[in-house]
Amino acid sequence: MKVTIELRRQKSDLTTEPVYIRFNHYNSKLFKGQLRFRFKTNYNLEKGSDIVKKLPTLIRHKLENCIKEVESDFNNRIDFIPSESWFIKTCSEFLNSKKRNGFLLDDMMTAFIDKQIKLGRAENTIKDNKQSQNIINSFRSNIELADCTFALFDEFTEYLKFERDFGVKNLNRKILFLKTILKGAKRKYPTEVPDDFRDLESLRETKAQQNFKIGVYKVTFTKEELKAIDSLELKKDSLINVRKWLTIGVNTALRGQDLLNLTLSDFNIEKKLLQLQQQKTKSIAYIPVLPPVQEVIKDFPRKISLQKFNAYIKEICRLAGMTNIVKSEKKVNTPKGLRNMVVEDEKYTFCASHMFRRSFITKYYRKLSNEEIMKVSGHKSEREFLNYVQEVETNHQIWFDLYNKEK
Repeated sequence: MKVTIELRRQKSDLTTEPVYIRFNHYNSKLFKGQLRFRFKTNYNLEKGSDIVKKLPTLIRHKLENCIKEVESDFNNRIDFIPSESWFIKTCSEFLNSKKRNGFLLDDMMTAFIDKQIKLGRAENTIKDNKQSQNIINSFRSNIELADCTFALFDEFTEYLKFERDFGVKNLNRKILFLKTILKGAKRKYPTEVPDDFRDLESLRETKAQQNFKIGVYKVTFTKEELKAIDSLELKKDSLINVRKWLTIGVNTALRGQDLLNLTLSDFNIEKKLLQLQQQKTKSIAYIPVLPPVQEVIKDFPRKISLQKFNAYIKEICRLAGMTNIVKSEKKVNTPKGLRNMVVEDEKYTFCASHMFRRSFITKYYRKLSNEEIMKVSGHKSEREFLNYVQEVETNHQIWFDLYNKEK
C-alpha cells in the first residue's frame, strides 16, 4: 500500500492544476489486480509546476498528515479491502475537520520557555525544559496540537523507554512537561487540543526497582573523611580555594549553584546568619553561620564554575583517601548518552556538590528536629527531606533497652 501527493495533469486551457492524494494497493490474497484511487484536494498549483518545490510547507505538512491518517486507518483493519468511497471519506473528514489548522506543539513549548525566562525561573529548570523540548522534537518534528492523542503519548513513552533508554524519573519529567504545555495550549486553542492529555499519567517504578534503590548508598561525607580533607596539606591554590567552598557547602546544605553564587555581603556576620532565596525552589533558607564557615569567610573563596568545582572536589577526595569501593548512582556515558546508573566504583568518583545537602542533613538527623533542619535545607515536604538522609546504621539498641526495661 502506498499513498502519495501528486499533480494530475489537465488537458485543458486552465493555467492551474489540482493537487491530488493518490492511493495504490495490491494484495493477491484478498483480491485480483491493483487498486488505484485519487482524492482531489482544494489546492491548486501553476500548470507544469514541480510539486516538491512549489507546494507550500504548511499545505504539504497537512497533506502528509492526511496520508498518515489514511495509513493508520488502513493498518488498524484486518483483511480489509479498501474502496474508493472509504478513501475519499477518510481524506475528506481529515482535511475538512475544524482541527488540523497547523498549530504546532513546538511553538507552544518555545512560548512557554520564553515566559519562564522572563519570570526569572531557575537556570536548571530552563535548561531541563529546553532539553525536554529537544527530545520531543527528536521523537517527531512538527507535531500539531490536534495530533496530541493517546496514540501519540503511547508512542512517545515507548520512544523514551526503549530507544532513549530513560529511567522512570527522567521519563516522567518529560511527560509532565508535555502535559503542562498542552494544559496551557488548551486554554489558548480549546478546539485544537484533544482532552486526552488530562488523563496522561506518570509511570511508576516496580516494587523491585523501589526496593533496589532502598539499598543503594547515598554518598555522603563521614566525620572522619571531612577531618582528612581538612588536614590535607594542599599546595595547589585551586584546590585550597575549592576546599574553602567545600567547607561552606557541608556546613550550609546549599546546592552547588547557590553555593558558588555566594558573596561575602550575603552573610550577616553580626547575627551569624545566612538568609538566602534558593535558586531552584525560590524558597527562603535560614542558615546558621557555624564556626567552620565563620573562619573560612575571613578569606572569602574566589568564584569558580560548577563543572571545574566538581572536578576539583573529586581530586581532593582522592587525596584524602576516599578510595574505598561503594555502590551508588552516578551519571555514566552510554551509547545513548549520559544516564544515571547504579555502579560500583571508588568513593571519590561519586563526589560532587550534591553531597553537601546529604551530608549536612544526615549529620544532624535525629540530633535535631526535622522541622529545624528543614529551615536550613529549605525543604517544604518531609517526604522529600527524608530522601536526603543516609542512615549508616539502624538504631537497634532501642529494642534491647526496651527489653531490659520490661525485664
